[in-house]
Amino acid sequence: DCSHKEGTSGGIGNAIGLLGTYPLTVIKTRLQSQRKKRHKRKPIPKNEKTGGNKDSVDEHDLRKDRDFKSADLDISEDEPEGVIYEGPLDCIRKVIANEGLGSMYTGVALKVCETYMWNSTFYAFFSFLKPHIKNHLDGPFSDIAHGMIAGIGTQLVLFPLVGINTALITKRQLRGGKNDKSPGSSGALQWVREYINVTRDIYREGGGISAFWKGISAGLMLTINPGILTLIRKHLTRMVSEYRGRGATAADDFWIGFASKLMASTITYPLVVARSQIVTSQDSMPHSGVGIHAILRGICMVFETIQRVINDYGGWQGLYAGVAPHLCQAALKEAIANTIRRRLSLILFAYYSHRYSKLS
Repeated sequence: DCSHKEGTSGGIGNAIGLLGTYPLTVIKTRLQSQRKKRHKRKPIPKNEKTGGNKDSVDEHDLRKDRDFKSADLDISEDEPEGVIYEGPLDCIRKVIANEGLGSMYTGVALKVCETYMWNSTFYAFFSFLKPHIKNHLDGPFSDIAHGMIAGIGTQLVLFPLVGINTALITKRQLRGGKNDKSPGSSGALQWVREYINVTRDIYREGGGISAFWKGISAGLMLTINPGILTLIRKHLTRMVSEYRGRGATAADDFWIGFASKLMASTITYPLVVARSQIVTSQDSMPHSGVGIHAILRGICMVFETIQRVINDYGGWQGLYAGVAPHLCQAALKEAIANTIRRRLSLILFAYYSHRYSKLS
């Protein structure tokens, strides 16, 4: 079953990619948390240029400190009081010295499971759709459509997890608590109870089952990312194979994954911002269902949200503020994932081909 092999290799590859880049997420979140605390304690200066206007003073700091929550909502920010990080390298050194190497992987278990679930589902859809796409579409559009349709299927199946996890983290932040880290049975049981309670609250307060797909329009629009990623990755792989006269090596797969994700995520980053704003906003979109009309209204809301962010944060430069760490981490994760996925896929296909040949 090709779908099973592709799903397994895709899930494992991305899970390993997450493990390889997870410390970057922890460091980025610590630095963001420190900036927020400094901003809260920072007195508002009254100078002659602004005439004491609070809004004009805060605009730069607000734009500078804005946190895009899509990837980092469930990372603990419980750094010891009084510790000041002078930069990423200083943060790494102090975190390891004060809390040990294990602190760089706080909360990683749940993220690995989530990553495996999302990517194994995506690549299972991707493999299942491959012969159907080839029969009906051709050219660059077929590559984009292939990735997008696989992404849409994955979003429809697993998107409720986004809303539940976001609500869970928001609830913890509001009560001033931290993420549960205890691996024992009591900690696991408490986490399960909390997860069930949040799920029940979303259902009751959101007006029914459709509440779990709040913000799905932004998620569906983000499927353009795997579509563009598929197009660029296939094009780069073909170029490398033609240049070398043979298949791409593991090093080639690494840089192909890095470059393709970097370009795809740069294009779709405004949609990441919009999705984060919509999912976490108190001003929820209508929960009248997940039909075509609700999706179209949601798409309009996505563009309105992007326009509002551009207006509030000083134009396109403000919209892309903080994009560099996000892109570097996403590209590095995809580079590792693409390398592992391609190698593992070849191993699985060779293993099953040998097995089937022996049985026949």
